[in-house]
Amino acid sequence: MPRSNLSAQITCICGSVRFKERILEVARYLELERGRIVVMPNVYSKIDLIKLEKSELDLLVSVHDQKIKMADEVYVVDEPDSDGRPYIGESTKREIQLAEEEGKVVEYLSEDTRFHDFQRSYQERMQSNVS
Repeated sequence: MPRSNLSAQITCICGSVRFKERILEVARYLELERGRIVVMPNVYSKIDLIKLEKSELDLLVSVHDQKIKMADEVYVVDEPDSDGRPYIGESTKREIQLAEEEGKVVEYLSEDTRFHDFQRSYQERMQSNVS
């Protein structure tokens, strides 16, 4: 349920691009439920099967680092891996370290029970619009 008294903080989403769909769901949650301005990865080359040059990949890393630096907080999408534990890859670990060095608040999806409540409610709303 949206609330009008939320501050417009900037949140940078970090996480493996293999979690593209979950990243998009988290972005929706952060905007609708928390009233955040969301910056996140916008190129999912591995998932979308796009071949990028090394220079393009380096540029994307640099741009994402700037997103982290400009954000008020970082939200890590750490979906469970095949062993059931939250997955955080090497790139995401580096991004978390950068965020901490920059003094950012770092939150983890695996610890956010409000996200799952929001998802259930959102799915119910979507189903009621279909029927």
